[in-house]
Amino acid sequence: MKIKIFAIVLLILMISNIYIASASVIQKNTLDDSSDDDTINIRVAIFTDEEENEEFYSQFRRTRYFVYALRDYNWTVDDTTYSFDVDLLSTKNLKKGLLTKENYDVMIYPPDTIDTKLTSTYISRYNPSNIIERKRIRDFIEDGGGYFGTCAGAMVAGDMTNRPETVWEKFYQNAMLGISDVKCDLEYQMPLISDLIPGRKPITPNAAYLWYSGANQSNYSVNFHPGTVLDVQIDKNNPIFEDFIGDTRRIRWIGGNDLIVPEDSDNDIKVLARFPEVEMSDKESTQIHRWRYTGGIRGVIKAVMPQGDTHYFENFGFIWNMFIYSGDWEMTDELVETNYASKPIMTSEIYANENKARIVRCTGHPEHNVWWGGYMQDVEDTDHNNVYEAFYKWRDIIPETDTVEDEFSYNYCILRRSVAWTSQKVPDSDLPVVYGESEVCDFDSESKPLDFNVTCNVKTEENPIELDLYFRHSLDQVNWSEYSLFGTDNDSSDGFGFEFNSPNGTGYYEFYSIRRVLLLDGAVERIPPGADSAVFVE
Repeated sequence: MKIKIFAIVLLILMISNIYIASASVIQKNTLDDSSDDDTINIRVAIFTDEEENEEFYSQFRRTRYFVYALRDYNWTVDDTTYSFDVDLLSTKNLKKGLLTKENYDVMIYPPDTIDTKLTSTYISRYNPSNIIERKRIRDFIEDGGGYFGTCAGAMVAGDMTNRPETVWEKFYQNAMLGISDVKCDLEYQMPLISDLIPGRKPITPNAAYLWYSGANQSNYSVNFHPGTVLDVQIDKNNPIFEDFIGDTRRIRWIGGNDLIVPEDSDNDIKVLARFPEVEMSDKESTQIHRWRYTGGIRGVIKAVMPQGDTHYFENFGFIWNMFIYSGDWEMTDELVETNYASKPIMTSEIYANENKARIVRCTGHPEHNVWWGGYMQDVEDTDHNNVYEAFYKWRDIIPETDTVEDEFSYNYCILRRSVAWTSQKVPDSDLPVVYGESEVCDFDSESKPLDFNVTCNVKTEENPIELDLYFRHSLDQVNWSEYSLFGTDNDSSDGFGFEFNSPNGTGYYEFYSIRRVLLLDGAVERIPPGADSAVFVE
């Protein structure tokens, strides 16, 4: 009997592969990759079954932030212009064979995609749909395609180090792509399910209380802050973070696991960022309590009844609605604890094969907003608490109008630089800018003669543009002059640059640039927090 079942499954897979192979031939090279000699297009496939319509942009969809950050973003370095061309790649088109190096340079795996597939595609590792999906992605990476994933999209790229003990852990294991040697110890359980089983408690407070808590997005000013923000430790000995100022970067985190780097791997693996040295659960401002479900089966039955618009969770089916609406819950005396201090939260990886595929994984959310100030506070324990209304709220966050940063696009630079780097189409020196809309490129040597060229990296979506170059001088790198305007470049036809003649003679020089868009009432970018680049002049 087992042999017959195996033969039937094998036959189905063979027929599916024949169909997909033929579809791949038909669809090959159907995407437009036209470009001028001085323009380089980075073709990005965002793996999602969401449709790009009005609803996609009007409701709480995490996938849309990848589109916001990348689509039509152009920047120019010297005489070369780079741009991101972004498509939403459905599962159907993935299976048809559209994810190839002929069509795309980089694949993005958003967190929402794996969530929506957990209770369908990933129920079985041997589900034909699951097998074909994994194969298409693996083939793309083996051929040199880039990969960028955040949160669940980062975790799914590798494999699990632990043996699954829950249904949800098994689903996640079935989804694992195995394209990265970096793994994670993924403990995952729905608190509601475990609370209904006598003697068992939630084993994953991060997912249980950071991600799920606060599904109600109807009150933006109060409810749009599930999770927390972390000042992660960044390593600047890599192209992605090389131009960042300081040793930390604030990033949104909603319970993603740490990444486990193997001691032996043929691939070139680097830790780009680590969790803070102090645990979230050890800081008074971010301490929250565990909550215990007390509603029984009656609360579950009531929860699966139609509840109206649930925004982000509405497409996840009755299982998710059951979880977020079931009540009541009561707060316990136990604090939610984390155990991630100084562990990797972001890694890069270069394949050892001839195609040198590049992978960047971050279990935080650089595509999401951040905030400053405030503290986490448990909500009042009532007789109708549930996940939808949240177990905690952020209080006293500094209003956006009172900060100098753009909270929503704050980390778009991480996303853009990661995708550009994984594409293998952009030199390390030409990655998108970090601060504002322009920056002075790093020099190719530590010292220069009195007369030398200064090249700038400029966002060039809007025109016409003028670029100002500012410099300051020092003889000892301690006592610096005030910044002075050196000149203005108002001709973008050959890129933006300056012939610098070292007005103060020998010594150290630091530079930054300021972009002005003439048609937007002279819109001027903010002065960066530090120098873009520096050089010694002999």
